[in-house]
Amino acid sequence: MFEDSGFELYEQIGTEYYEREIEEEIGAPVQQHLNMREVLNSVKSRFYELKEQVAGLPFEEANHVMQ
Repeated sequence: MFEDSGFELYEQIGTEYYEREIEEEIGAPVQQHLNMREVLNSVKSRFYELKEQVAGLPFEEANHVMQ
C-alpha cells in the first residue's frame, strides 16, 4: 500500500554536517567589502605615486608609462 507513496525517498535522505567556510559566515559580506576597499585604496595610492614619478617626463612618455 505505501510502496508507491514516495515515502522511501525521505527514508534515504540524511543530514550532512560540514564546517562552514569564512565566506559563508554571517559577517562575510562586510569583510569582503572591507577587503575590496583596502585593495582599491592600495591601487589608487600606487597610481598617484606613479603619476608623481612621471610628472617630469614628456607627455608621450608619461602617457605610455601610465597606460
